[in-house]
Amino acid sequence: MFYRVLIFLSISTTFAFAQTPLSHMILEKAVFEEQVSIDTLGIKTRKMIPIKTVQRGATLVYVNRLTNKSRIIKQNIVVMNPIPFDTTYLRGSATCEGSCEIKFSIDGGKSFDYGEKLYVHYGKGKRVAKGSEYTHIKFIFKIIKPFTRTRMAFKAKVK
Repeated sequence: MFYRVLIFLSISTTFAFAQTPLSHMILEKAVFEEQVSIDTLGIKTRKMIPIKTVQRGATLVYVNRLTNKSRIIKQNIVVMNPIPFDTTYLRGSATCEGSCEIKFSIDGGKSFDYGEKLYVHYGKGKRVAKGSEYTHIKFIFKIIKPFTRTRMAFKAKVK
């Protein structure tokens, strides 16, 4: 039951904002479990299974679909996803269709930068942040053309 609540909260907290009005923009969200199987010839296949419940160690794929249903070009659209509670972001898994910038936060969404520029300070030293330290992902679309749909996704592992 706990993981059902986790999934609901994870889906419901994604939000979008823009410099231009978001009227006629539709944001759809879904979560899938990625299952990898190997056939008798040793070939790997990946399946995306709609989630009912999940177990510890499962790899989840969070997918957002953004649709511009207007005749107007939408500019500077930002879709922000918190990394769901009790999951760890899988480094390098954030992707988007078309052209977008992907930035990350390690401070609860207060500041964002590219993953290789995020540092954790300890004592007099510092190191690049691990995927497990990411708290939010931000997808930034400079332009979304009229009557088009784009998709973005990332993976996280259940702790």
